[in-house]
Amino acid sequence: MAQSGVKLFTIECVFASATKFGLPPQRFEVTRPGNPFHIQVVAPSIMWMKENLINVAAQRLPAYIDRIAWIDADVEFERLDWPYLTLNALERYPIVQMFKTGYITGPTGKYEILKREYSFTHAIRHGRRVQPHHSHPYAHPGYAWAIRRETFNAIGGLIDFCVVGSDDLHFAYALLGRI
Repeated sequence: MAQSGVKLFTIECVFASATKFGLPPQRFEVTRPGNPFHIQVVAPSIMWMKENLINVAAQRLPAYIDRIAWIDADVEFERLDWPYLTLNALERYPIVQMFKTGYITGPTGKYEILKREYSFTHAIRHGRRVQPHHSHPYAHPGYAWAIRRETFNAIGGLIDFCVVGSDDLHFAYALLGRI
């Protein structure tokens, strides 16, 4: 990510309720207070928080930022010019999924491809099925999305009420008007 030249804002959440379950109090491990690119959140309960945290981060971004991307931490782009490709796509479309084909790799990395997944948007563009139960090849609704900030605000942010996950699936289907 450092090679890309993008401004990376990191949001980290610790759970206040951890002690209720006999766990030690949680500490922030990735972010530092006072760093303008770090956002720290203490949540009252242990629940799936990804989309909630993306919404919080989007609200706290400086006003001059007009494009937002959320990328899973385990995603690595093959092309170093992915930020420019994304910005170019956002000139044409208000929301973009930032990959065409994703590869799940094994422990040896790029040379051990275990699974190939098409992006949700690529599947639609090429007439592939986009049913959640259709798994080969699966149209993946997540990994990496980018959006114009005005669009993000207009839609009210991401869906953040699916506490067991699949928010990205609901988001992708909502874009199709199928929710």
